[in-house]
Amino acid sequence: MNAGDGGPGPSNGASTSVTLVNSSSRSRVDAPQWEENRSHSIRIDALDLGRDYSVDKEPTASVKKQNKWRPLSPGKIKKTKEEEKASERGPRNKKWVNDEDEPMTDVKKLPKGWTMEEPDLDPDDISAQINRAKERIADDIMPFAFKWKLEYYRRIRRNQRRIKSRWPDTLSWQVVQRLESLRKIRRDLLQEDVYEQLPNVDAIIDRYTTGRLNWTGLVTYWHRGEQISQPRPFNWVEFEVINDHHNGKNGFWVEGVRIVPLSQHCSLQLDWKFTWLIFAILALSSMDPNRKPK
Repeated sequence: MNAGDGGPGPSNGASTSVTLVNSSSRSRVDAPQWEENRSHSIRIDALDLGRDYSVDKEPTASVKKQNKWRPLSPGKIKKTKEEEKASERGPRNKKWVNDEDEPMTDVKKLPKGWTMEEPDLDPDDISAQINRAKERIADDIMPFAFKWKLEYYRRIRRNQRRIKSRWPDTLSWQVVQRLESLRKIRRDLLQEDVYEQLPNVDAIIDRYTTGRLNWTGLVTYWHRGEQISQPRPFNWVEFEVINDHHNGKNGFWVEGVRIVPLSQHCSLQLDWKFTWLIFAILALSSMDPNRKPK
């Protein structure tokens, strides 16, 4: 069995009955621990692999881990972490403006409640972050800090544009990141493909680049280069049934189950936090806050 990391495909009409057995030896920490000697007999055609959950729930969906399998329905689909984060965003902070002639760089003079945080913005919305940084510079309160932040997000945008230039411009940033990861996987598989995954990777890359597959948080199942399910929430019991039915030791792939690889944006977050830490140390130690740390 090999799980990769979702798109339209025919459902498997076979009426094979598959029995799940105790799999307590699984190494994946998120796998459910089945009761000893407990098994589930499920016909693979009962899974309705032709059902497209991206139509039922947009843009993303997932399902709670279930010890007992049951057919999925839109009511069983919960919000993903991305959707939960979006719903938890707060209102925009109060707008603080410096009315003095000189930039406000003394932390002792900062307005009450002032903060650099932007709770109403998506950290991954680069354009919004850039525009907000420009606004904060114009407010003239700790402008040098926001100039650093502005350059930080401009650097991210440059990196994103450079990477996206290698792929069709109609693709989302999430899909581009996944394609970059798949390209590296393909390169390794050309050297050694013990589990016969190259046909799956080639087919998935083709689906993404032609817009027939999207990164939505749903998964799709693949076998020897063929897509065998529509996008659906990941479910461990379903996975076991489909994997066993297709003798998943070789040529079996689950697309969408892995997290999108860290983007250049994420890899730069540490740089930004470190820069902010240096700024805080400089300011609080009464040193000149306009002096950039080396």
